[in-house]
Amino acid sequence: MSDRNEDEHLAQELTDLSREAEVDEHDDVPLDEEAGIDNVEGLVDKMALLTEGECNKLLCSIRPVKLVLVKLCKLSNKVIHLIMKLLPAWHNILEEQHLPVTNIPQDVTTQWNSTFDMLKYVSIHQMAVDTMTQCKDLQDLS
Repeated sequence: MSDRNEDEHLAQELTDLSREAEVDEHDDVPLDEEAGIDNVEGLVDKMALLTEGECNKLLCSIRPVKLVLVKLCKLSNKVIHLIMKLLPAWHNILEEQHLPVTNIPQDVTTQWNSTFDMLKYVSIHQMAVDTMTQCKDLQDLS
């Protein structure tokens, strides 16, 4: 089969699949009857399926991670917004450690990957973050 015929064949298959996948506007959203949870496109709130004990255990195990994220978000915000004191200190620390002078990425709720970007940046710049957070001269600024 030539490339053109193959492309036309694939296009026809995709068209047929899209027709089959169309949902009647009167169709209801699938519902997980046992849990009473919307199951749109297979998405389920796994927390709602846990027992109270399992949920508490999971939340306790997640708590340290949440605390670190909150502290990193606060550090990032303070460095960005205190441009006269903390931002130059951050840049100096990066220069002293021979790292490129960049800012800590902000965690933005509308950007799904921003938390990961912030964590990746901090993991690469861990020594600079440690230096910044341990600097006694900066404590009175926060």
